[in-house]
Amino acid sequence: MFAVLAGVAVVGVVALLVLRGDDGPDSSGFVFEADEVDPAAPRTLAVPDLIDARLVARVDLPVVVRSGGAEEFERIVTRPPDRVLPAAPGDLVIGLARAGDEGRVVITGPAGWTEGACIVASITSGLLPLDTVHWEGPGGCPLALPGLAATERCRGDDTVVLAIDVPQDAVVLPTGGSGVAEALRVQLVHDIDGFDTASIRGRVDVSDLNVDVPLLDGPPGAEAQFELGGAGARVSCVFS
Repeated sequence: MFAVLAGVAVVGVVALLVLRGDDGPDSSGFVFEADEVDPAAPRTLAVPDLIDARLVARVDLPVVVRSGGAEEFERIVTRPPDRVLPAAPGDLVIGLARAGDEGRVVITGPAGWTEGACIVASITSGLLPLDTVHWEGPGGCPLALPGLAATERCRGDDTVVLAIDVPQDAVVLPTGGSGVAEALRVQLVHDIDGFDTASIRGRVDVSDLNVDVPLLDGPPGAEAQFELGGAGARVSCVFS
């Protein structure tokens, strides 16, 4: 269960791992432009009108595995019943922003989706997580989620913005070689009898791109309103 929650694919994990050697890229496709910031100065409001569509995705991929003694690939459910999934495919939209050198994962969805939500977000190189955080809705989560508890940076009725580390340079991978931050992976997971894994997932992939990540920051109590490009999602949240 832990490996699945961490964002590792159910089938063919070893064969699909993307490892970077010396000839790989030396910086992330998530581009954080340098800011001249006085850390002692008060935070100022910086909100984009629109987050680039290349940094936005819908959470629309079900990954569901039944419980049982058969091989895992034999228990994969390709068309799971609605009751099994923690959200309808496509209901949630994710995006990536930043504040200084900190990444910020924007997650928005329909009214009430946060109650009891179990969220795992990772920045990955190939399928290897470089940073993983989790977040539980106000109703709590019965699952033991991987990664550290995420810090909320902005919150709205139907939106939450979480801090995450997005390395800008190549990092040494535990499997050998080096890798760069290539993708944001977010999954909403569900604890339901009869299933080892019940999740809905989304991914923002910049492995072949260089995309400027916009600033999203403000003093506590300030409101941010912006759009997630390509998804038609207009979101609002209040900085904490």
